[in-house]
Amino acid sequence: MRKVLALVILAIFSLSAEVLVSDDFESGTGNWTLTGNWGLEEGTSVSGTHFLTESPTGNYTTNETSSATWKNPVDLSTYNDANVSFWIKSNIEEDFDYMFFEVSDDNGAYWRRLKTWTGETTDWQKEVISVGLYVGYTNVTFRFLFESDLAIEADGMHIDDFIIEAYNFPNTGPYIYYPNAPENYEGTLNDFDSSVQVTDTDGVDSVWVEYSIDFSDTVFKVSAINTSEDLWEFTIPNYGPGSQIDFHIGAQDASEEHMESNTLGYYYISGEHRVYDSGITSYYKLIENDQAMAVRISPKVFAPTGLVFALIRNYRDIDHISADM
Repeated sequence: MRKVLALVILAIFSLSAEVLVSDDFESGTGNWTLTGNWGLEEGTSVSGTHFLTESPTGNYTTNETSSATWKNPVDLSTYNDANVSFWIKSNIEEDFDYMFFEVSDDNGAYWRRLKTWTGETTDWQKEVISVGLYVGYTNVTFRFLFESDLAIEADGMHIDDFIIEAYNFPNTGPYIYYPNAPENYEGTLNDFDSSVQVTDTDGVDSVWVEYSIDFSDTVFKVSAINTSEDLWEFTIPNYGPGSQIDFHIGAQDASEEHMESNTLGYYYISGEHRVYDSGITSYYKLIENDQAMAVRISPKVFAPTGLVFALIRNYRDIDHISADM
């Protein structure tokens, strides 16, 4: 009997990152354009003794809009993927004051918001944000944008060890960016029309949406239409008020391997949504422990429509005891 020895050769690709930017804030703020009170604060940091913050001398101010913008745009034209990472520790009035991380590829004429923070984190935590949407672009810059309302002041956000890494590796599926994802179950009474941005260095061959109705195992599929550059539009048909639609988005690139990507799941409830939330604190009233306050909402409902779903969200001050709602 002749034995044949099969030799299997594995191709091992290097996935090591190339560090394009690294700032530990120990040498000043020369890499940044700062507005408002932004600057360095000395204290316990991730590395060294300094970190970047919007309020280096105490609490941030009320009704503030300020920013820290990276001065020197980054060239991502020759890479397959890129990430921005940094460490944060924050104390921001929850649901009223915010820190944003934004990216621009046109010298700040338009900023795309990639991350939002509000509330408190007691310990340093690492944030890693994909900027794969910008591979192929030569002029990419970043900023932290801070906004506060007219009420409570707090310590703000500490930022340390800001790093931008880029990668070259074997082909992967397209990058899918869906900023128009529905929030708080909010849909529409009619067909659900939406759009998604899809990019790939090899080009995008197709984009689709798979969805189910009211938790059914039956899955439907609709194709998206490429309307301009990296924008793809899709429509999920109307299934009547009260129907919950769960969906995800898939895409295939135009390479020989036809690599695929899929997003996480999204969902909405069909119907005409009446949202009672101005997003602005017009007044506040201090409620002592064991006291209560009632809020009445009287939505106008006309036949033949009716109320099929309600989502009630309540703000709770972390500094005062509040009973369960």
